[in-house]
Amino acid sequence: AIALGCNFTWKLSDTTEADLRLYFEKDYGFGAFRFIDPATGTVIATATNMKEVQHTMKTIPIESFIYHSKRNDFSRWMRSQSLYNLAKTIKPIVLKEDSDPEEVRMLLYRTIKNYRIISNFLGSFIKNSVIEIEQMRNVISCFQNLLFILI
Repeated sequence: AIALGCNFTWKLSDTTEADLRLYFEKDYGFGAFRFIDPATGTVIATATNMKEVQHTMKTIPIESFIYHSKRNDFSRWMRSQSLYNLAKTIKPIVLKEDSDPEEVRMLLYRTIKNYRIISNFLGSFIKNSVIEIEQMRNVISCFQNLLFILI
């Protein structure tokens, strides 16, 4: 399996549970987001929620941001946190050959920030309103469209 580039866990191993946990954290983005130094492979920062990811991405070295951006780690982690709309929104924000990494970093930062603002407002609005399901769907749809406009 390793020669083919596949993961392998032997079900009778004493470390099966730990191996599976590591597999899901590493390959599917479950658990904390671990910012990696690509030169050494060491963890330089961790974030356990969307706000921490947003703020930490501004402070890490640009090489780490490029590493995670090229691997689509931000979108993958958001999806693993059940932030499907945000994951879908940020997935196309990628580094291209002629892209300025700092501009891409700030675009991703602003997108997450706007999503958080809209989500907080929307949550407060729905919590404090008595509206029917169809009205709620319309409100959510409007705010999702607003997110695309803001970025």
